[in-house]
Amino acid sequence: MMKRALLLGLTHLTLAYSASAFAEPTWYVHADVGRLGPVSTARYFASQDSTAGNVLYTNDTNHAMQFGTGLSFFDTFRMEINLFRNLDADINAHGSARIRAQNSNKALITQLHLDFGSLLKSWTTTIEPYVFAGAGLNKTHLSGVQIQNSSTSQEVGHYSDHKNRTLVTRYGAGIAYHLNPAWTLDLQYHYSDFGKAFFGPFAGGTANSSSTPYVPLRYQGAQINVRYYFTV
Repeated sequence: MMKRALLLGLTHLTLAYSASAFAEPTWYVHADVGRLGPVSTARYFASQDSTAGNVLYTNDTNHAMQFGTGLSFFDTFRMEINLFRNLDADINAHGSARIRAQNSNKALITQLHLDFGSLLKSWTTTIEPYVFAGAGLNKTHLSGVQIQNSSTSQEVGHYSDHKNRTLVTRYGAGIAYHLNPAWTLDLQYHYSDFGKAFFGPFAGGTANSSSTPYVPLRYQGAQINVRYYFTV
């Protein structure tokens, strides 16, 4: 009998805590802006032209933006659904050949955040560190692909534009500053792998690849984020 009463009491406390947690303003929207820098990766570009060989792809740093909505629950977790977009990024790949192209990405990413503000409540209630991880789907577009002689910059081949879908993985950490119950500012770092942007069909020149060349889309970056919490 006592065990049953104890179990009912614990269940009541859990439900009461859950109800009180969700009674707080939990839904929010956010907007991020930032810059992405490449994590360079080597890819062998097998070519019929002697000027092409082992190429190191180095995507130029580019701007990115993200919008989304989220749900904060139990003062510890946040779940977000985000729309990510990076502006057209110039790709300069230098090696025994030079590859010039532009790349853009549009992604839908779900992220789970773990907040550590409860650990700092005895010291401050305005600063809150957190970590996060996420995954999603991406549509990448590679355009204007040119293969150039690294010495003369003369074009020796070019490829058609190409779009393909990829999986996205992302993880990172950040620090939030709560201005008031409604507004929060974040500064965060993330590493994101958007998969591979493949070249389109060979469209002319002598630098035709015997394999399917691609650009690896691995980025790290810093973002400034603004969150607005709705009242219930």
